[in-house]
Amino acid sequence: MVVTRAGKEVRGSRVSLLVLGAAFVGVAGCTTLLGLDLDDKHLASERASALDASVDSPDPSVDIGSFTIEQQLPDGTPLTAIWGADAEHVFAVGMSGLVYTYDTGLWSKYGGDEVGRDFNAVWGRSARDVYAVGSTTTGKGFIRHYDGKDWADVFAAPVGLYGVWGTPDGFVLAVGAKGSLFAWHQGTDWTSFGPLDPKPGVPLGASDPLLTAISGRNFDDFAIAGDARIYHAETTTGGDQTFATYDAEFEPELSFRTVWQAPGPSTNLFFGTNFFGIVSLTTYGATPDSSTGNDVRFKAATILRDETAAGAKSKFIRGIWSTPEVLLAVGDEGRIYALDVGQARVERVACPSAAALTGIWGSSLEDIWVVGDGELILHGSVAR
Repeated sequence: MVVTRAGKEVRGSRVSLLVLGAAFVGVAGCTTLLGLDLDDKHLASERASALDASVDSPDPSVDIGSFTIEQQLPDGTPLTAIWGADAEHVFAVGMSGLVYTYDTGLWSKYGGDEVGRDFNAVWGRSARDVYAVGSTTTGKGFIRHYDGKDWADVFAAPVGLYGVWGTPDGFVLAVGAKGSLFAWHQGTDWTSFGPLDPKPGVPLGASDPLLTAISGRNFDDFAIAGDARIYHAETTTGGDQTFATYDAEFEPELSFRTVWQAPGPSTNLFFGTNFFGIVSLTTYGATPDSSTGNDVRFKAATILRDETAAGAKSKFIRGIWSTPEVLLAVGDEGRIYALDVGQARVERVACPSAAALTGIWGSSLEDIWVVGDGELILHGSVAR
């Protein structure tokens, strides 16, 4: 798919965009983000050549990586996410308020006794500035902050929270149930912006639209994974900011769970989906436009999809991490995939556990951490 974001205003435009035989629909919605008006913008499209990669599951595990089990407990609490500041400082969070911290070679366990109060995501700027978000069994949410010494609740949300990420210029954003988006900046209070619009034609449950993850390059270029659609915050060449939404029009069963912005100067987003899937949204280039100059173009593609697994509709890629050259994705049934970004070649990596893998982070391809059910912690490396 190639999307040209033109500068001319066309209210409520909608265009079908072909992606490897499926179709995505791009819509620029009208909402307000941090006080900025987000106007509808025209989305023109043209057919793009697909990535030269199979959308089927790769052959069974190949010997390009090595992972070992650091910990797995028979009755352990599920770990749900992991993030690291550097090779010596890593944070993993889980159900019932469980936290693991890795400090100069040693993992330490904290909490885990807050039944009904679960962490869903973690992100930070440094080892002394970390945010974890979560949800409760009563349908509420919370944000907890770590200052290098102690964890403290900093915000009680009216809905469950499932994703957190921050911009280089100091904003922290959290997303969750009912299309909720919350933002904070030094010297301000946590403020609600949104809600983001649900996918049209999809019956809404009590938590819908459910926003599950967030990642990006900066405040002008980030994406949110919704349960049924992708939201991409963009700034046009005319200086306007907008949320574009991308729907898998002919794949109504497709659901998104995580998103990762690969390191680099351009939009290079990867989304984890059901069917053990990976979908990308990347910068394709620019085209001249008489009114605005150059307009950003995007290409979306299905990198991976496995419909052969039993119950594939409910089997997800739940965590993604990458270097500029190699992307790693983890998911249910102990699945680990490695993607050579330049060649768009996907290979499955051997995993010593069949547990659901929920998060991945690395300081390099030689130092990769993975977490999952049963307080599972894996450590390993992948050869490029």
